[in-house]
Amino acid sequence: MLDATAPFEGPAPVAAGAAVEWLLDRLRNHVADEEQPEARLVVLTRRAVAARAGDPVDLAAAPLWGLARSAATENPGRITLVDLDGEQSSQDVLAAAVAGDEPQLALRDGRILVPRLRRTEAGAVTVVPPEGVAGWRLETPGGSQTICVPPPIRQRRRRCPMARCGSRCGRPGSTSAMC
Repeated sequence: MLDATAPFEGPAPVAAGAAVEWLLDRLRNHVADEEQPEARLVVLTRRAVAARAGDPVDLAAAPLWGLARSAATENPGRITLVDLDGEQSSQDVLAAAVAGDEPQLALRDGRILVPRLRRTEAGAVTVVPPEGVAGWRLETPGGSQTICVPPPIRQRRRRCPMARCGSRCGRPGSTSAMC
């Protein structure tokens, strides 16, 4: 078991950087261990994820969860992530929680929580631009998909025939749905 629950010193960005470097070194060693290729490493974090609505998240611990989750995805069955809330009741169920084969889980108030997809309730979702802004769009850098809310018709430029809301423009070098 690898305990990454201890707080790292300094402001959140500095503590997060130190924690990620620390965990990355240990994950690399575990994955590279050829003597025990089937050994499973349990990584413990504290408040690295919001497992329930309103859960506080430690910004220095959150990157640890992301790093370990990526490593677990690349090495199925070798890494298990457990996020603790600091309660004794959660410590009491830790052994039972890791005895299963769940790759990631959170312990809150002595309850074992695992991520699951479920259907949402039917209903319209409305995205409203911020007050005072006539139109806007959200773009992701690096050529990822663009998610957009088109501006009002009077402000629209000519739409690229290759563009649709939710996809990039087809013109070379363009990352916008509006050309």
